[in-house]
Amino acid sequence: MLCTDLDLLKQEYNIYGGTTGPYPAQVLAKGNNGQVSGTTFLSTGQTFPAKEIAAGHVIYISDGVGNIDGVFEIVSVDSSAQLTISVVRTDSTTNPIPAGTGLNLFYRIKTFGPQIKRTEFEISQLLGLKPGCPDGQYGLEDLQDQSVLKEAALFWTLSRIFAAMYGVEASGENPINYWNALKEKRTLYRELAESAIQRCKMSFTII
Repeated sequence: MLCTDLDLLKQEYNIYGGTTGPYPAQVLAKGNNGQVSGTTFLSTGQTFPAKEIAAGHVIYISDGVGNIDGVFEIVSVDSSAQLTISVVRTDSTTNPIPAGTGLNLFYRIKTFGPQIKRTEFEISQLLGLKPGCPDGQYGLEDLQDQSVLKEAALFWTLSRIFAAMYGVEASGENPINYWNALKEKRTLYRELAESAIQRCKMSFTII
């Protein structure tokens, strides 16, 4: 995919954190028996590969008291029940950063993969590429430099996520403020995505 859950996490941390969060139906795996030792995460009885969990996904982990409470990178799937994880890194080519140590941890692995794939399809339609345009000569995978498209996919997906969240019943003391914040983020990311798409079109014209 043009962007990953990790890319979304680096831009908007809160869409993955907390005990529930948006899109609860898109949870790939969760439990209360997580174990963390440095960069190793273990959940006995899990089947991570069968659930299509892979590098680029992210995992929320909490011990309930704040010693470990955050969202971490999934660096690799090492076995059916074991992952290598890391504190979010600036450079994914560097060594994983230990996440801490803990037992009996709550964890959740959620993905926005469906939203990313839908966004990619719509971007390819706009640019006359496959898969959005089946009769197109080229597809997204044929592009040598996908950096601008990646940026467009990132912002467009975030706009889609916040648009879906907007209007959902808000909890707390200031629901109006909550809705307004969602609306502002939806608009901001839509504008950023449109700007990135325009840069893509300019690049294709120059070539």
